[in-house]
Amino acid sequence: MNLKKLRNDAGFTQKEIAEKLNVTQGAYSQYENNIIEPNIETLIRLANIYQITMDLLVERKWEVI
Repeated sequence: MNLKKLRNDAGFTQKEIAEKLNVTQGAYSQYENNIIEPNIETLIRLANIYQITMDLLVERKWEVI
């Protein structure tokens, strides 16, 4: 999912989310702009903050193999 859209829809600033994640605002900005990818712990925290599943957060698509 689009992190910026999630954040805006939830009414948070980048600074507020960065504080919840214990990262700098600059690092969070890089997540939103797809410059760097958050680690698994950060993804779990983001899913918890936005109250969504990890599948939705990472836009996982089911594929039949």
